[in-house]
Amino acid sequence: RLQFDPLNQTFCADACFANGHQPPPLAEETSATPKIYPVVFLTVHKLMAGTVHSHVTFCPSADILQGRQECMQPGTTSPCSESLHSHIFSEGLEVPDLLTRHGCIDMIFDSNQGEGIWSPTPGESGCWAQGLDAEQALFDFALLGKTRLDSFRPRLYWLTSSNDIPMMNVQHEMEKCFSSVTGHRLDFNPGSYHVLEHNCNKFSTEAMRFMGLPLFSKKKGVHASITFSATTEESSVRSFFRRTTRMLMRERRELSAKCSRSFWAEEKNCRRIASGSRKGDCPVGPEEKLTRCYDPDARGSHGRSGLARLVTAEDSVNGVCALSIGETCQICNAFDMSSTCLLRCQPGSECSLVEASNSSKCQVPK
Repeated sequence: RLQFDPLNQTFCADACFANGHQPPPLAEETSATPKIYPVVFLTVHKLMAGTVHSHVTFCPSADILQGRQECMQPGTTSPCSESLHSHIFSEGLEVPDLLTRHGCIDMIFDSNQGEGIWSPTPGESGCWAQGLDAEQALFDFALLGKTRLDSFRPRLYWLTSSNDIPMMNVQHEMEKCFSSVTGHRLDFNPGSYHVLEHNCNKFSTEAMRFMGLPLFSKKKGVHASITFSATTEESSVRSFFRRTTRMLMRERRELSAKCSRSFWAEEKNCRRIASGSRKGDCPVGPEEKLTRCYDPDARGSHGRSGLARLVTAEDSVNGVCALSIGETCQICNAFDMSSTCLLRCQPGSECSLVEASNSSKCQVPK
């Protein structure tokens, strides 16, 4: 795909390596108004056993849609069928060239780059390969006799051509401890990544939901290409095999340092999606404590009573993550605002000393 001077020693490279070594684009004039990228894609890379990596990709103009259906063009009054979002817009070797040519930018959350939200360097959009830059990927995959475009074949799915939310606003929302829409936990910050429960596909889901995408889908934040690899909240398959997940690795995700205190201090901080798990979306608590999602107004008599009612992924939080009755807890003074002391007992119980013991547990007052 490159033309080299025949007198120089050269080697073959994939499009990602080539684009990554092009001169950087001229710097744009800075503006007080954040730039809008109206065209948004879901970029999906196939992994193994039906699993995928995904992220969202922003493009600055509708030029990338040239020759495509009229209903995909900005400003059109002709709606597309919902099924159009499941059609592959572009795939394979042409994806990096297409995105680079049109100045598109990936927004990624995974276990690379410090486990935070990041974007690849100019020229490497569509080239995700577990965070490797172009030069690293060239040699790593050369050992396998493949390029990363062969191994992680990218696919683009069109989501909208009328996005009016700046990229920086999307990233700012995703880095918040709680969603500004439903109040549930977001926290896509360093230290919060979990390969099963707080992963790249969960990030794509929440970013789409925040932007109201896919445009013509009734269920925002849901896309057929990533549901199998999404969390149990989005995937009925993952929910069905939850017990297998528990055997393979710890199921719960951790809070980032940014949200470790504010999460536990919030009056309502969880919800139970219709998959039915008692823990809901409660993360790992301080000192590895395990909590469940309870109705703040209920007064249970044991750990399995008083749970928050089941809701959908579009509903607001309605529960509080708390230690179950009978679990060990820590008695703190009123001025101690550490994460451990902010962790509450199940509504209707309190942390108190166990008779004839030096330990304290969540107990129903006598």
